[in-house]
Formats: sequence, structure tokens, C-alpha cells
Amino acid sequence: MLLSPVTFHTVNKINFNHFKGKGKSENDYYPAYPSNDEFIKSKPVLKRGQVLDGGEIYISGSTQFFRDDIDWNIFSEYLKERFKDYNKVNTYDYACSEGCEAYSLSMLLQHKFKDDAEKFFPIYARDIDENTIAKNIENQKTGKIDRRLGVKQIAAEIDISASKVKEDFITIKQMPGSQPEIAAALKKAVTKPVIFQEANILDDIENIDSENPSIVMCRNMWPYVNSSEYEDFAVKLYDKLAKGSVIVIGSYDYKGEAGKKDSKTFPASLLKAGFEAVDKRKNKFTKGGALIFEKN
Repeated sequence: MLLSPVTFHTVNKINFNHFKGKGKSENDYYPAYPSNDEFIKSKPVLKRGQVLDGGEIYISGSTQFFRDDIDWNIFSEYLKERFKDYNKVNTYDYACSEGCEAYSLSMLLQHKFKDDAEKFFPIYARDIDENTIAKNIENQKTGKIDRRLGVKQIAAEIDISASKVKEDFITIKQMPGSQPEIAAALKKAVTKPVIFQEANILDDIENIDSENPSIVMCRNMWPYVNSSEYEDFAVKLYDKLAKGSVIVIGSYDYKGEAGKKDSKTFPASLLKAGFEAVDKRKNKFTKGGALIFEKN
């Protein structure tokens, strides 16, 4: 998209025809972080970084390490089987925001694929917000990334020890009580494979490599794109991607265009363009409706 699922200011800042931006609060656009859901409903003016009662830091939106609408461990097994016969796979993460998903991919691939992870690198992390990308590039020099972590949760998600998870970070801030840790700085081994670039996915399709198959992460952003553009873009994406490629979307992408009743949905457009949906009932790497679409 183009619009990052977490960077709320982008909606009001950028006036592209692709997007919708008429909500009154952050919660009008983005699903609340589960642990703060009730709090947000009662106090919709919360700001990112605000300290809540009990010392918890409110981090809005959906971007976090290993967002839990995917079973990342089984997802890695799927990728291993899907791309076992390929020497090179392109990896794109659109609407990357602060880079948590791109860094999660970097961690996942290195832990699960070991030396074979190199075939998925670099990870092109792209976002429409030039300020976000500029900040990411600057922070990447030191590995800085102040995001909710939850070492035990990540360890469980990708089936490795908590000590192995901690090895990926230079600094981890411990929070009071049972609150999740905050990742303060990542090691270079995690950040190095990620290349941040400013890009709008609708316009960037011509830059996608079509010689090798691709993983295209474009999750939980399609409600903020004009639904009239879904079908044309899905067709262009199908025509551009090499055989074997996969599109990964999120559960929020089934809502259709934000604020528009009976809107088309992007998943339906992917199917119409020729992509095949991986049945989540048979492939349990999805939680809450996130799905993979394949070009076979």
C-alpha cells in the first residue's frame, strides 16, 4: 500500500487518491493492540509511546515483532517446502512502517534456514512515508527500534529458546511486573539483510524482479486503498510475478475499502486475477484470516 498499518499520521499527511483518511481518531483506522483494546475504546486520544496505568507503554496499531495473525513457525515450514527447489527468492515487505515485520522475517529466516536464508536476502522493506523510511535508515545504523517484544511469545512462535531470541538484540528494556519487554536495539546480523526504500506498491510493481519467484508481504493495508484499483492492480501483479511467487495478506484485508459498504475486497481480486488461495483450514500457518495466495 503504501500506507503503513502503524504510521497513523501518514493518512492525514498524504493526500493521494489511492487512500482514505477521514477518521477522527487513530482507532477509526487501525485495530487496537489486543491488550489495550478496552482502554483505547474509552480513551481514543491515546498517543504512541504514552505510558498507561501500571507502566505499560502504549504502542498503537498492528506492527510488532512476529504479529500474531500468522503462525510463524508453520509459515517457515511452508516457505521451506515452497522454495526448496529455488536458489533465489525475492522478498518484499510493503507498508513496512518501523520495520518490525521485515526484521521478524530476517530473524525467522536466519533461525530456520541457517545458511540457506541468504537466498531470501535482501529483504526490500518499502513504505510510502518518506519520513518513516528516512528514520528507519538512520536507526538502522545503531539497530535502534523501540518496539514491544515479548521474548517468550516470540520463542514460542518460532519454536526456539528464549535465549536464542535474546541473542538477536543488543539491548532489551525490562518492563515492570509481567509487562512484555521492549526491544531497544537489534544486532547488525538482523538489520543488515533489510533494505529500506520509499515506495508506493501500486506504482512500484514495475520494480519487482520477475526472473525469480517472490514473497510479497502486503498485509492489513488494502482497506485504505480505493477498491476501484484492486482488480487492475491484482492483474498487473499476477502478470509481473514469476511462477512460484506468493502474496501474503492480513486478516484486516477482508474488510474491503474503509468506510464503504459492500466494497470489493482485495482477496477476491487476487483470485479473479488467477492467484490460488492456500486453504487456511489445511495449512495452519494463519490466524484470524490471514492468507497466502500463490501463482502456480
